[in-house]
Amino acid sequence: MMASADPDPRTKTDQSETGRQNEGLLFALTALSAQLAGKDVDVRLDLAKDVQAPRPISELVCQVAAESLRNIVAHAGASNVTLTLRRVADIIELVVADDGRGFNPRDPGNGPADGHLGLALLRDRVVRAGGELTLDSSAGGGTTVRLFVPIEDSA
Repeated sequence: MMASADPDPRTKTDQSETGRQNEGLLFALTALSAQLAGKDVDVRLDLAKDVQAPRPISELVCQVAAESLRNIVAHAGASNVTLTLRRVADIIELVVADDGRGFNPRDPGNGPADGHLGLALLRDRVVRAGGELTLDSSAGGGTTVRLFVPIEDSA
């Protein structure tokens, strides 16, 4: 008896790899948020399980999340953080919001510290990937970082 061959053997491998990357992305975001444990910050995760992205996009999402969370710990004095990941059509959206002290992003004194490029450098990487990185903040009003990045349809 002959076994039938898959007409496109890459299909299973590609879908399997994308699935592992999806698990890796969710795991990485969960691990990043766990770093806030013991810092008197309540973290709420809202991570859609159906978000699948190629490795470079997943890495970019994680870098934006990591920098946002670092900034929250270093500057915000926040009690609550919400990290949301979802896919809308062919766009991945990451939102990191806190209820910290906020700041005026237009104030030149609130730019990156010497030797720290942080979100400014990431914004350049996001733009090169065809995406958008926004920061909304006001003194006393918390901060929200939003990443929108296109992905190829991998589903």
